[in-house]
Amino acid sequence: MEQINIHQHEESQDDNYGMFVAKYMNPEIYRAAKAGDISGFTRAIEDRQASPFNQVSPQEDTVLHIAAYSGHVPLVELILTHRIDLFSKKNSNGNLPIHAAASSGHLSTVKSLLEFSQRDSEEWRVSALKEVNKNEETALHVALKNHHEKVAEFLFELCPCVSSYPNKEGKSPLCMAAEAGFLGLVKLMTAETVEVVVMDNSMSSSETRSVVHAALRGRNIGVLEAILKKEPKLVYLMDEDGTTALSYAILAGYLDGVHHLLEKFSVTSYQRDGSGNFPIHVASSEGRVDVIREILQRCPDAMELLGKQGRNMLHVAAKNSKVGVVNYILKTPELGKLLNQIDEDGNTPLHLAAIYGHNRSVHALAWDKRVNVNLRNHNGMTALDVVEEQMETEVSFPKRRITWLLLQPSAARKTIRPGLKPESPATSKYRNNMVNTLLLVSILVITVTFSAGFTLPGGYNNSYPHDGMATLVTRLSFQIFLISNTIALYSSIIAAVNLFWAQFADTKLVTGALNISGPLLGVSLIMMSVAFTNGVYLVVSDLNWLANIILVMGSVSLFILLSRALPLFPGYMQLLRCQPPWLMQFVTKFYVGHQKRF
Repeated sequence: MEQINIHQHEESQDDNYGMFVAKYMNPEIYRAAKAGDISGFTRAIEDRQASPFNQVSPQEDTVLHIAAYSGHVPLVELILTHRIDLFSKKNSNGNLPIHAAASSGHLSTVKSLLEFSQRDSEEWRVSALKEVNKNEETALHVALKNHHEKVAEFLFELCPCVSSYPNKEGKSPLCMAAEAGFLGLVKLMTAETVEVVVMDNSMSSSETRSVVHAALRGRNIGVLEAILKKEPKLVYLMDEDGTTALSYAILAGYLDGVHHLLEKFSVTSYQRDGSGNFPIHVASSEGRVDVIREILQRCPDAMELLGKQGRNMLHVAAKNSKVGVVNYILKTPELGKLLNQIDEDGNTPLHLAAIYGHNRSVHALAWDKRVNVNLRNHNGMTALDVVEEQMETEVSFPKRRITWLLLQPSAARKTIRPGLKPESPATSKYRNNMVNTLLLVSILVITVTFSAGFTLPGGYNNSYPHDGMATLVTRLSFQIFLISNTIALYSSIIAAVNLFWAQFADTKLVTGALNISGPLLGVSLIMMSVAFTNGVYLVVSDLNWLANIILVMGSVSLFILLSRALPLFPGYMQLLRCQPPWLMQFVTKFYVGHQKRF
């Protein structure tokens, strides 16, 4: 009984398998259609039980779809001779056999399919060329999508009207041809359809209206010229995102397109996009100084254009941390009126740079004497006030600290304004953690430098009359070591004592202690580095190559340490202002340029 049940179960499985396989095309027929095997296909036709015409693949492709896609003209003609109705049979994606032939780029197959369809009726052929798949794509769309220019030209000549049909993505064949850079096809299409696109509101879909944008995406200046020569009005239309043609070219980084538009249609510099900005603001947000320069050469009053929220191009550059644009504006005297302009919220460019924590822009603006760092926005806050308010959040405090250091020396003393919130618990916790950390560091430095003061390199002299004296006391390196070590020790002791005062709950005491102890610990670490370098150099000075390596490593490390520690000192900014411009630029690039990660 058990064996009989198993046998019956196996027979049931075989039946289900047969039913499942029967849904799909016979493998031999599939291979014959794909390989263009006429003889094998003919044998299949003669076998009525295995007739290939009603069989489909898993994606519901008929044998005509497969033969058309593979480009087998004789087989296509054989199939159509027996079953012309397969010409209008769609697969699961809604594709006709003409779509399949167009997608693979077989022009001879496309012609063969259309010749046979014409035998039935001209209307049937035109209807097939207008038929769309599930992506709302005609055969012309499919050919262009797969970059088959010759097939696309042939299909367009048979049915020109479909060149303005948008697909599911909103792309018309004209836009697709422009994007692909098919100049010849674009010229043919524009002769038929551009006027319709401009004049007929029913054809003004988002992508149909952006043929110029498609040409800019394709980066083909010839296509761009052909479109605008046929219908110049297209240059003023926006795409689906409200982006103008000139702004789009700037965003795409297509400089040839930018130059062409500015040369032929400079008035587009005054065209506001959907977000309220002008092309000069877009160029500023992208950091394109060359584009800004060209716009101002052709339209000098474009500098006065105010975009979104009443912001000029310097506002935009400061907000987006485009230091190249900021420096270009600062170096151009004609643009000086932009430096202290306010937006709808009363913010100057310096305010925006400080709000968004762009330290390089803050640095560049704060150093320029024409920039009024004490201007207040509509909330009554200077740029420094804005930063200090943002420092109340624990997460942003370390980043804002750098911005605060850049602004604080050049700004007037902050006035106390009524209504300010008391220090938040997060800020208080952060300050306490900083005090404890600095106190720990200062104690460690005291311990190390104290020990180094009694374990001198070279040891002590045991001979009279110099008992107990350092043996290397006359060497310059030893003297530098001892002085540096002593400075490091006392600086750390003073910093530690100041930090003891910070243990009280008074916010002013904590702030004062941090402002004093920070620079003192900076001095300690610098001097400790100097002492270490000179001490090691001294004890290996008899081996020149090793001594030189130690000296070079110590010098490089000291230089990096100075670049990090100097901004902690009060008056650092004022000191640099008194130096030659070339020195200021060097320090700016070295120090502020390395603060990007903050």
